[in-house]
Formats: sequence, structure tokens, C-alpha cells
Amino acid sequence: MWMYFTSDASSSDTGFQFEVSLFNQSGVRVVDGTTPFNGRVEVYTDTYGWGTVSSFAWNLKDASAVCKELGLPGAISEVTNAYYGPGTGVVAMTNVDCSNDHFRLQDCNFQSPCSACPHSQDAGVNCHRPSYIGCYSFPNLQSGSSTARTVDACISNCDQANMRYAAINGDKCFCRSDMTLTETPEDNTICDRQCSENRNQACGSTQDSFIFTVYDTEFAKCKDPGIPGNTTRTGNSFQFMSKLKYNCSEGFDLIGSWEITCVAGVSLHDPVWNHDVPVCMARLENCTQPMNSTALPQEDPSDNNLPTILTIVLVIVFSFIFLVVLLCCICRCRKNGRCKCKRKPKKVELWY
Repeated sequence: MWMYFTSDASSSDTGFQFEVSLFNQSGVRVVDGTTPFNGRVEVYTDTYGWGTVSSFAWNLKDASAVCKELGLPGAISEVTNAYYGPGTGVVAMTNVDCSNDHFRLQDCNFQSPCSACPHSQDAGVNCHRPSYIGCYSFPNLQSGSSTARTVDACISNCDQANMRYAAINGDKCFCRSDMTLTETPEDNTICDRQCSENRNQACGSTQDSFIFTVYDTEFAKCKDPGIPGNTTRTGNSFQFMSKLKYNCSEGFDLIGSWEITCVAGVSLHDPVWNHDVPVCMARLENCTQPMNSTALPQEDPSDNNLPTILTIVLVIVFSFIFLVVLLCCICRCRKNGRCKCKRKPKKVELWY
């Protein structure tokens, strides 16, 4: 719970206004999304714990306040009607009304809680990734494009080309090492074109083919993990959610995970690899056998077992013959009456 005091601007001594909020200072999160940048919005109250937000009257300004509170540049789009699945618990907010100046959802106007709001109307957001710079107009940006149908693909193309900036409109991706960015970009709502292969991402504007969403490929990416000895690597992009795959040279075994992914670390601005870089260890035979030497013929394991099998068979045969002879002797002995055993009385010695 937090509280603050405000005084009025009049010259009369009318005192202070006292406001108490059920929300804590960092009580918002997005869950059940496809990336850390989208999902269902949930807010925390000291009274009810985590709850959802109703999408009634939910708009882009409301979604942007959530994204800014999470440390992201803003919202691509608002999401309604439990697009990321219905939540549980209380619906903590409804009729949210934010402005462009709001950087926290709790600072917006809203009603709370809403006992009549169903979770089928839970609100969500699609936020810009941390490397998003803004929505810019570049009338002279016409040549040198590549094809990219998602923001991730465009950023990856430019990153592997060692270009700092990635600008995309539709399926056209432009990579530049230097860009003249105006101090005042276009309003984010103008960059409303959905990427053809990821509708949760913005690829420029539907209003003008010269308006681009621009990203900084050097910001918020993982460090180069390197390539250990006797190892090959597939992939050279270190951007968020990029994957690298490792394989070993012939005669070596991979120790660790063969695939690593750039994921969120302590914050979304400092991503890290989800696994350590694997190493390739030489197999045992490569350590003991000299290089360029002719391998000695190996014995058949079945040949080593042959003497043992023969020994076991002979023991069984001789044991069987011994038992037969013994039984025959016992039977003859009883027939002749010579096998009756008489017990001798025990001799007891008395000592006086």
C-alpha cells in the first residue's frame, strides 16, 4: 500500500488531500504471452493479491502505460476479450482511462474492483521490444532492402550485416550503419501495420510506405558466447530470442546443451543466454590410440566366453554322472540289507 499528500493552489488554508491506494509501487505484470513483451495484464493489490484488468474501454493509451511501467518503449496494440487466456481471482480494474503522460497503470483513472466483470473480457498488451527507437518517416529510403516478414527477421538481418539500425515497412527491411533521426518521431499509433508472419509485431505504417518502425540492433542483446575448440556453430545473431546451435568435430562428444537461446536476464534490457556454451571432449579411444596408427584387430567377445561355457557344461555332466552312480549304490546296498546303520550306545564316563 502507498499514499501521498497534495495541497490545493488556493491562498486559503484548506488543508491537504489524503489519498490511499491499494496498489503497491511495482504491481503490474504480463503473463501467458508468446514473449516477455506481450500477454495478459495482471495487477497486484495488497487486499486481493494478483488480479486481472477488464478490457471494457481498454485502449492503446492504457496498454502503453503498462508497457512503460515494465520499462518498455510503449505498446504496439491493446488486446481485449482474454486473447491470452482468462485469468483467475478478482478483476482488480475496469474502465481504465490513461493519457500519454501516464507511466504507471495505477496513476490512471479506473474503477476497482469489478465483481460483475467476467474473465472472458480480461485485457492484454503487445509491447515494443527494448531496442525499439520509434516510428520515423524516411522518404529517401528506397534502395538496398531485404525481405523480412517479422521484426525479429529484420533485426537479425541487420545485426549479421553489422549494421546498427533496422527499419522495416511491410516486408521490406532496410539496414543502415547511420541514420539521421529527427528529434520528434511520428506518433506510435501511425506505425500500425502488422507484420505478415507475426501479427503481434508492427512493421511500419499502413498510411505511408515511407514510414518505418526503427530498431537499434546494438541495444538489449546477448554477448557473443564464442566458439570453443573442436566446435562449429550455426547462427550469428545475438538478439533477444535468437538461437545458436553447436556441433562437435568428428571424434568428439558434446558436453552440455547443443542449443542456447538469448532470453531475459535480470531485466529485459540485459538479456542472457539460457545455457552455458557447450564444450566438445575427445572420445576415449581418441585419447589412448596414437594418431595415424593402424588399429589392432579386436578379439571377438564370444571367443573369450567359449572356455567358460565348456567348463560349465563339463561340471554339469560330471555332476549328473556322480549322482546316478551314487543312487545306484544306495539302491543295491538296501537290496542286500547291508545299509542298515546301527547306533552305538553312548559311553558315559562318571568322575568321582
